Amino acid sequence: MDDGRASWDDEKDFTWMKEMIHQVHVLGKRANSGFKREDWHAATTKLNSDHAVIYTKEQGKSRSAEMKKQYAQVSQITKTSGIGFEAATCRFICLDGSWAHAAADGPST
Repeated sequence: MDDGRASWDDEKDFTWMKEMIHQVHVLGKRANSGFKREDWHAATTKLNSDHAVIYTKEQGKSRSAEMKKQYAQVSQITKTSGIGFEAATCRFICLDGSWAHAAADGPST
């Protein structure tokens, strides 16, 4: 994070998401319009503590938005006929020609 940007990896993503889920499902701290300020703060504190980093709440929110965007893209791809997703290996399963068809359409933004 030398240039002020957060550097995310699978372990940090896991910690971040696990804490956000904990805030909602265990502590019940979710507002109708999204997460509460204290949820973001608690998740940021947990991430910084567990991984010896100094990330801001805004960096966490940005990462959450990016993960949501990526999830939407994967979800859209798997709705394409002939394409599935194997969770155990984190790989797409495609019939002949289905990937070319999905790539030609491009992700919807």
